[in-house]
Amino acid sequence: MLPLVWNRLRCLVLVLSVLIGGARWAPVHAQNDTFGSVIPLPGHIDEVILDEARGLVYGVNFSAGRVEVVSMATNQRVSSFLASTTPNALVGAAMSLDSRYLVAAQISNGGGTGPGLGALVVINLNDPADRQVVSMPPIPGSGQPLGVAFGHLGRALVVTSRGFLFFYPADRSFETLFAYDQVANGSTAPEEILVPGDIGPFPREVISAHVTTSRDGQWIFGVAGTPGATDGFVFSHRVTLPRGFTRVRSIASLVFPPAFLQVSAADDGSYFMAGDLLMTQGLRVIGYQSADVFLTTLNRAAAL
Repeated sequence: MLPLVWNRLRCLVLVLSVLIGGARWAPVHAQNDTFGSVIPLPGHIDEVILDEARGLVYGVNFSAGRVEVVSMATNQRVSSFLASTTPNALVGAAMSLDSRYLVAAQISNGGGTGPGLGALVVINLNDPADRQVVSMPPIPGSGQPLGVAFGHLGRALVVTSRGFLFFYPADRSFETLFAYDQVANGSTAPEEILVPGDIGPFPREVISAHVTTSRDGQWIFGVAGTPGATDGFVFSHRVTLPRGFTRVRSIASLVFPPAFLQVSAADDGSYFMAGDLLMTQGLRVIGYQSADVFLTTLNRAAAL
């Protein structure tokens, strides 16, 4: 068990260095002991994915449109996956729970929203030469892909600028879960979408999102909108057949919005963090950490 814990801690150090984004990073000190090491990566790293089976960490390079591959054995960048010949930005990625597929969300450099203006980059990690850029389909809920997460069923949940889609990497097919305008209307929301009666204003379009999966793959959580604003939503998705169950809550219905659009989840999905808010699966806020205190804690660990 110790190697697994150590691998996770080493990955955490890389994650923190990416989030803080300092050009220089000092080791974290705990009880006068040096912990962790600096792994310099080029560009702007938007997402970090741990591949324990292969001893690798994948850094999604937003600005370069590629995935950086870091060895956990050598703490060195060993290669990269170029998403496509067109230099479009990557805004997030996820690995299937069987460690076979890495799927990255690629947005159009031209901006805008709607079908056809983005793609998913699918990389077969068992054969990295097998990769494909799959354009977003012209179906309800499709738009710029903003976030992606895998559950235990092998399909990915894709959060777009206009809705939620399922993506099946084996045959590269899509399926609409719902479009935001259905939730905004309320009466047209699918039965799998649990919309509270007091949902308040709900966006028909979003520009940013972040999603994550519980370690057991039973839950997917996310937040979307504009950082510090009330024009977005938080959600929880129970991964079941045939289409799961999704709860959504408008950020406008919260006492205050998440200070930043990042999410993390408990291993069993019993609770999750949406920015500085601690929430339950039912989207009830049960705790709050001041963003200023959170960032101060991180900055104390770094020499910026």
